[in-house]
Amino acid sequence: MDITEETLKAIVGDNEQFQATKDKIAGFRAGAGTVLFFEDKGVVRSMQEAAPLYADQFPIWAHQTNAMHQYVIWTALASLDIEPTYSTIIQLSIKESLKNGISLTIGN
Repeated sequence: MDITEETLKAIVGDNEQFQATKDKIAGFRAGAGTVLFFEDKGVVRSMQEAAPLYADQFPIWAHQTNAMHQYVIWTALASLDIEPTYSTIIQLSIKESLKNGISLTIGN
């Protein structure tokens, strides 16, 4: 079992109900890949130091930029009939590893 199955098994609990979840995970594994979005907090801090007048705005702008990139990638994948899946539960489970990244699984 891997981190995805372990996390979801703890949430779903019941073995019979978990089978549907395992089937969905198998579908994700058959996907074409994963796109991870990261925000480099060090770069944001350096920009805050370089432009102190706007220091309070840089975290907001970084978040908005990340969102725009996700939107464009999601839209591009959809235009190619590739179905992305936003993995919120798993992201929360491996948040420390991702360091504020967002995982977008690509597949049907």
